[in-house]
Amino acid sequence: MDNSQLINNKRNLSANTSTDSTRQINKKLKENTFSSGEMSTSNQDLSGLSGMIVNALPPVPPVTAPGSYGGVQTVQTLPTLPTMSSSQFIPVQVPPPVNPQIFPSVNMQAMAGPTMTSTPLTNGPPGGQAGIQPPASPNSGTFLPDGDISRIVAAVKASLMNEFTNMLADRLNPIIMCVNQVAQENKILHKRIDELEQYGRKNCVRIFGVPESESDSTQAVMNLAKDLNVPLEKNEVLVSHRVGRSTESKPRAIIARISSYESRHQLIKNSYKLSKIEGRRGVSINQDLTKLRSKLAKECRQLVKMNGAKSTFVFDGKIFLVDKNERKHKINGLDDLLNYKMSECPALARSDGINT
Repeated sequence: MDNSQLINNKRNLSANTSTDSTRQINKKLKENTFSSGEMSTSNQDLSGLSGMIVNALPPVPPVTAPGSYGGVQTVQTLPTLPTMSSSQFIPVQVPPPVNPQIFPSVNMQAMAGPTMTSTPLTNGPPGGQAGIQPPASPNSGTFLPDGDISRIVAAVKASLMNEFTNMLADRLNPIIMCVNQVAQENKILHKRIDELEQYGRKNCVRIFGVPESESDSTQAVMNLAKDLNVPLEKNEVLVSHRVGRSTESKPRAIIARISSYESRHQLIKNSYKLSKIEGRRGVSINQDLTKLRSKLAKECRQLVKMNGAKSTFVFDGKIFLVDKNERKHKINGLDDLLNYKMSECPALARSDGINT
């Protein structure tokens, strides 16, 4: 069989060519020897034969995805997905999970947002239902109730307040302790300074009511000692001077330092006699007290006038109160005076705004 016959047979069999027949024809063509002209003709015939074979094949159907919407069956051709770069993706922030033990009524699926369920691409369930369901409506229970939102806000607020309180306490507690310690040390130091200052005034006396006409303060002290029959030498008055501001109605006080403690004590002890001496009424001799102790002594005298105590006196710079039962109370500071009021005269303490 020559090549022309083989080509004719191949053409006749082009419409219903099987794989085995094509292989036999190709084998025969390879066994024959062609001339250059015949080879060219044969190549052209083979090209046409190949086109006929391709055209004889059945068309490839498109890939489709069955589905329906609204009860109508549809067939959709899957589109070709475009190529996207990494810069075209939109980041999505996922909310943190909620503990169902704290908020049992919280819809966990609702907090995560609407989700899409993946279903196989089939013709759908019986009755014409769709394989791909439409998204849920906003009224299908996908939002948090107002009560849960309020509880979440209250829990977050309480947690933040507790954390802030603890952090503030950690920062302030050392400062408060330091301030309290400094305040206690300051109180002790003030007390010691007052004691040292009062000790330095131990041999001093403060004389009130001596007229300014007696310009020599030392001589004025000697005249008072003479009126009280207290033996005192002029050289025992180490120093004396007037203090304060002078007014027409009230002369300045005299401070004198006496070298002899006994002479100084006798002057103070017998000073009550001055009220009975003509021309010496209104004159008093007192111990020279510090500013703090002068204030305490004044408060004690005021308490006696209000019938809160029987009497008060000062001895060597120490202030005492005598209650109605003849008991002596040493007053070293305002705290001691307050305690005396609360225990001995609570009515006066309440009138001063002190809770007993």
